[in-house]
Amino acid sequence: MSSPQVAAIAAVGVATAVFLLRRLLQVKPFIPSLKMSVHLHRIFFGAGELFNSVEGLGRITFDEADDNGMCQFYVMGARCISVLKAEHIRTVVLASNFRQRVPLFDEYVDAIVGTKSLVQVMGHEWKLHRKLISRAFGWQNLASMAPAMGSIAHEFASHLLATQTKSKFDVFPMLKLATLDIIGTNCNPVSHSNPQTMPSAAAHNEDASGGVTPQSFADNLLTFLFAGYDTTSIALAYTLHLLAAHPQVQDKVVAEIQAVLGADTAPTCDTVSRLTFCAAVVTESVRLFPPSSSPCGHSKLTCTWAGTTSPKGNWGADAAAFRPERHLDEIHGKDKAFRMMAFSAGPRNCVGMRFAMMEAVIVLAVVLRRCRFSLPTDAPPVRPVVAGLVQKPEHGIWLHVQPRESAPAH
Repeated sequence: MSSPQVAAIAAVGVATAVFLLRRLLQVKPFIPSLKMSVHLHRIFFGAGELFNSVEGLGRITFDEADDNGMCQFYVMGARCISVLKAEHIRTVVLASNFRQRVPLFDEYVDAIVGTKSLVQVMGHEWKLHRKLISRAFGWQNLASMAPAMGSIAHEFASHLLATQTKSKFDVFPMLKLATLDIIGTNCNPVSHSNPQTMPSAAAHNEDASGGVTPQSFADNLLTFLFAGYDTTSIALAYTLHLLAAHPQVQDKVVAEIQAVLGADTAPTCDTVSRLTFCAAVVTESVRLFPPSSSPCGHSKLTCTWAGTTSPKGNWGADAAAFRPERHLDEIHGKDKAFRMMAFSAGPRNCVGMRFAMMEAVIVLAVVLRRCRFSLPTDAPPVRPVVAGLVQKPEHGIWLHVQPRESAPAH
């Protein structure tokens, strides 16, 4: 067979493959009236690239959304619907506390946090574990954790001022160590002469109520370690970056801290509840840079959304702006918890949300009372990238820090 014949056969083969691939990717909408996201169904694929970056996820869900903030697409053959508006999110997350396993996704999560973690179990098992774990985050327990959080935040601020005032630095690795210290201190470590005591007690509890097992005990400890230090350090890093970029907001936060805590009063669970603007800053930060990837679920129930068409631009002219005040005076009513999904919402929301918010506000209050942050002119760009179950700043968070000599004027 001559070279031209081989080339002709190869060309026909490539053309046939492209034709079949195009036919394969021309999937039909499973909801005829809903817009289909085209980015995931383009030739030569692009799903991996899109799902591995925040910008890619935005192209799939935001850029392709219809006037109601919705679109549909397939992922590995699974039918998916993306919803962005609070009232639609509320319908989805309140429909059921059951989430059917998605094999490709859940095998990956299982390898990180285990099969018996609270985020992975379902049905009666989830209800029992949720009830038991919720007790650990009651207000009385949270109040007892505040002193340790404040103490470690002071050590963190002292370290910053002792070692980082001469040049720009990446605050992210240090924040991870600080939040890890907080978890280690507040988990009440105990040394046992008999290392089988805890597993035996868990096994006995399993026999008695079908509840905690040694595996679920270990998996949930791993989950809380991951969620308690990794996501909080990410949130605090972005918060400090935003405050450094908006010095007028930083001054306003410090003014509130001084008004509530004074010059040296240690923060408590009660005083944290009065740092409303400080909490709004953290909330706005995780709205703009949510540490966890987008929440997803598998609905076993039929959900109905209102068919009312909203005009283009309904996201708001300042949706991308850093404006903490929006969490003080604009978000009200039954949809409030569903407008910012960093902690998810509904029955399966983050069980440690109050712990995480209290930790972030205490660290912020203690550190800002002693340190002033600013942006270096030559700092690398802040670019969030998906890293496993979270998104992190690819190049870190680079800042300047100086001692805060006095509180700004009110």
